[in-house]
Amino acid sequence: MKISIIPAASCLTASVLLFSACHNDTVFEQSYPIPGGVWVWQDTAQFTFAIADTTLRYDLSLTIDHQLQYAHQNIYLRLKTRFPNGQRTTDVQSLDFYNSTGQSTGDCSGGNCQVTFDLQKNARFRLPGDYSLTVEQWMRRDSVTGIKNITLAVKKSKP
Repeated sequence: MKISIIPAASCLTASVLLFSACHNDTVFEQSYPIPGGVWVWQDTAQFTFAIADTTLRYDLSLTIDHQLQYAHQNIYLRLKTRFPNGQRTTDVQSLDFYNSTGQSTGDCSGGNCQVTFDLQKNARFRLPGDYSLTVEQWMRRDSVTGIKNITLAVKKSKP
């Protein structure tokens, strides 16, 4: 029995191209490192991303890298959004790093954890243009230690 390598290679190439085309749903992804792992109250992470297609829906997520020995169960964040028409909104959210039994809700290794939070699923942007999201730590203290990095991702929602 003779096996042809050319058709198999063609199928593999086609599969790789199809797979990568289907997973190219990231519209924006940017990280903001926290200097020295100490997030001071005045320090803000600002992310600006462009939305061109207002017919699609998008998922917004925030990934926070923190030390396993972070002193709190959660973090309060103030999120400020600026729309292309200049309108602004402000929201305060509490994001839990640990569940009720004290287990991390993220992936941990080597003393560090990475937790991803859904900020919005299936969001519709009504205006094309640049949107800005400003993220501030909103804890009851000036400095929060153990936060290393924040990443905002905007992806096309899957149907």
